Amino acid sequence: MNKVLKYIKLTLIIFSLSALIVFFFAKETYKDFGKIAWYLLIIVMLVRPLSDIFTKCKILNFILKIRRELGILSAVFGIAHTIGAFILYMERIQYTKNYLEIMFEPYMWTYDKLLFGMLAFLVSIPLLITSNGLFTSLLGKYWKTLQRLSYFMFTFVALHIYFLKGKISALFILGAWIIVYIFAFVKKKFFIKKALPKGARWICNVCGYIYDETVGDSDSEILPGTKFEDIPDTWKCPICGVTKKDFTLLKEEIKSAGPKWLCVPCGYIYDEIVGDPDSGVLPGTKFEDIPDTWVCPICGVRKKNFILLKGEIVKNEGEIVSLEYLTTDVIELKLDIKKELEYTSGQFLTFALNDENGDFNRSYSIADKTGNILTFLIKLKSDGKAGILLRTKKVGDKIVYTNISGDFKLKNTSNPKVFIATGTGLAPIYSMLTNTPEKISKKLYFGVANLSDMFYGEKLKNIQNLELNLYLSREQVEGYNFGRINLENKEFDTNTEFYICGNPGVVTTTKELLGSKGFTQVYSEEF
Repeated sequence: MNKVLKYIKLTLIIFSLSALIVFFFAKETYKDFGKIAWYLLIIVMLVRPLSDIFTKCKILNFILKIRRELGILSAVFGIAHTIGAFILYMERIQYTKNYLEIMFEPYMWTYDKLLFGMLAFLVSIPLLITSNGLFTSLLGKYWKTLQRLSYFMFTFVALHIYFLKGKISALFILGAWIIVYIFAFVKKKFFIKKALPKGARWICNVCGYIYDETVGDSDSEILPGTKFEDIPDTWKCPICGVTKKDFTLLKEEIKSAGPKWLCVPCGYIYDEIVGDPDSGVLPGTKFEDIPDTWVCPICGVRKKNFILLKGEIVKNEGEIVSLEYLTTDVIELKLDIKKELEYTSGQFLTFALNDENGDFNRSYSIADKTGNILTFLIKLKSDGKAGILLRTKKVGDKIVYTNISGDFKLKNTSNPKVFIATGTGLAPIYSMLTNTPEKISKKLYFGVANLSDMFYGEKLKNIQNLELNLYLSREQVEGYNFGRINLENKEFDTNTEFYICGNPGVVTTTKELLGSKGFTQVYSEEF
């Protein structure tokens, strides 16, 4: 059905262009073009309020889907009609002997001739130009306001026909449209909302527009009561023009008693009752039944990076007691959480943040815990919501946080341990290093891009019984290994435990290498 509709719309657009070509070969057809434009305009203006009144009429609903294309067709015929009238008028001046008398004849600008026709023509031009997805995105919320010029155009055309031809039927049609429009408006405003069960609401992540299933989106031919999942994939946000995948179910609409799974890297919560419709995961889908190809809709990691939430999420408030820039985009943030929480090296804390677009979570691994003060190593991404927000924070500011979580934990064994980290993936690794007894053999392979990106160098050198290997992937500096971390030619005991954290590419390739060498005690977390 969608393909058929697509072909019909394409045919209407092609017919619009063909009409102009035909017109230039037969200018006398301009009167017929005017009639066609008027009849099409009647359909375009009446189908919207009539479909709101007769919501189950299949014919009206079908016409509604091609309403924009019919409007474009009407505008094209109307413009051809106007151009034809003007050309014939100029030819009349050119081929008459007494052309001065004709030229000053009040033909183009009097009320009883073509004034309203010219007004309709002028209004139709911006409507025609902006009847596409490009201008919908560019104009945003002002696009709907501009499209309401069609009400004036319809009125001008009706008056033009009445004054030029004396046809009272044009005024009757105009009056009928006004009555139908008012009736449809009253029905939508006071009756449909009461009759329909309250639907869910979906918020646009880009501009904040809210799609209410009870109300629908009349300007985009989405009827009241249309569920979000039933909206065509071609539908776009009426404000900013993004597609359905950029919408999220409003949290206050979610009433779930199902299991919830937490994304370790970013804090996104998968609720089995709600599912993830934008990724094709239906409501009620159990986490274990989600395809392995599914990824977190926020940060893109796979299922293995999710953990089952146990109990309710409790929110607490902490205070920043220290904030220091270690590099241009990495900070060391110390947070007084005001209470004692159980913690194992390698776990993370989730920040419940908020900006002008609403609430969002970000999870950060704990680099150190001294009493109630937790230390975090955080990379501030210039285009990231959390990065932008945290750049504004200072000592004394409050941060809301949830439970300490995570399965990336240091094992309480005497086995030799090898740690691999890149960037701020050092945070959980540093905690593990400082909590590994001195007598246990431990090695660290830590890499960043350039020397200016290196941090915690002195602290790492002060850890007892640690074999330290520092890497710079993009810069050759004395005292540092050049290139990416590579364990290809390294030898380790068979009972060695490996802990890897940081860049997903490094994590994946290192795990594959260790697996090919027969190592089984490999634990990782991607950042």
